[in-house]
Amino acid sequence: MKISQWIEIEQELTDRIGWRATINIMVDAHRQLYPDKTIYDLTPSEDKQLTNKIKSTYKRIINANQN
Repeated sequence: MKISQWIEIEQELTDRIGWRATINIMVDAHRQLYPDKTIYDLTPSEDKQLTNKIKSTYKRIINANQN
């Protein structure tokens, strides 16, 4: 994944849910899926899986806060 894409995701989420929650979501997703790889070394397929994991976690948090 290009670092610019990683930063773009981070900035978008930070605007919505705050810095601490965003960092926790992103780091946890990365550690769960690819603990032995750096962000730079992910393949396009792995990028997509990581992005989807981050999105699903974000949606789960938003839904929990609405209830």
